[in-house]
Amino acid sequence: GFGRGRQLRACGYLSPLYVWFIFFTLLPHKEERFLFFIYPLFALAAAVSTVLLSTALMTVSVGKSVGLKALRAGVWRLSAMALVGVFLAVSCTRTLAITQYYRAPLTVFEWLAREELPRAGPCAHAVGKELGAATGAGESA
Repeated sequence: GFGRGRQLRACGYLSPLYVWFIFFTLLPHKEERFLFFIYPLFALAAAVSTVLLSTALMTVSVGKSVGLKALRAGVWRLSAMALVGVFLAVSCTRTLAITQYYRAPLTVFEWLAREELPRAGPCAHAVGKELGAATGAGESA
């Protein structure tokens, strides 16, 4: 089973997630670049929660029947697989949403390549840090 010592150790492993979650819950503006590194801990928390819930459900004494325990185990397995399927679907829709709705820079560059560059002739385009160097703004006197 998942004994008391292992439960406390799992909570210790997850404590950075709890601290991070409280801190970022209080922030009004959240950016993806500050969120992505914590995703593995969310997966760990989900796995630990699943094991704890499974252990709790299996130890509830509903009866001594072996058939009832097997039925409970089968229902739990089916429920766990359905839960994983739901989260896989949600993850896929999130990935699709990011690629669909956060592609403004790509759209601008595609438009530049298709519409503006052929009319403007040969020219150099600077992006990001290169822009300061190209305009002389990045140089110190």
